[in-house]
Amino acid sequence: MIRCYEGVARRTSIEAGAGNDTIFVQGAPASGTLGGNGQIGNEGSITAQGTVTATGGRGGNAMSPGNWDADGGAGGDGSNSEIYQLGNPDNRTAITGGAGGNASASGEGGNGGHGTDGVTEVTGTVDIRGGNGGRAGHQGEEGGNGGQGNNDQLFVTGPALPAGTVQGGNGGPGRPGGAAGMGNNATITGTITTLNGTTGPTLP
Repeated sequence: MIRCYEGVARRTSIEAGAGNDTIFVQGAPASGTLGGNGQIGNEGSITAQGTVTATGGRGGNAMSPGNWDADGGAGGDGSNSEIYQLGNPDNRTAITGGAGGNASASGEGGNGGHGTDGVTEVTGTVDIRGGNGGRAGHQGEEGGNGGQGNNDQLFVTGPALPAGTVQGGNGGPGRPGGAAGMGNNATITGTITTLNGTTGPTLP
């Protein structure tokens, strides 16, 4: 088992091929800066057989009495680089974009991170979701947009394709609510269900 709570850095590779690998990578949430962006879960390269989970960090909230016009931070992408799980139909891949942060009084909600914004190739079952957009402030404007589920190249293969889902994130509440993320905003090869998120509700 490999666990990484500060994401996989760019130009870093994780390679495991025992057939029952469990790899969990999570981008850190925003810290130290109000409204900062969440960290990307995977910026490197992951090659494995088994279960891979990659999650983007949550965008920071911008609640600050010293800055009433601050926007929420963007959520980190689940993966914006490469994930390869090939040859074993029992592979499981779950990739999720981080949620956008909430705004201060008159700011806009942060956008949700994309599920995947990089090349993902899997033999097995895939569950990819964009992050939800953040909430606008009580005097603010737009809610954050939902992240796209797949925003690059997704290949799902195997002798028999199991069920899988790629879903966009929901827009955050605002004036108007944030746009829904699309399930697929790029290229998918293989049979998989794609679902768009929902538009964020309009606040009074």
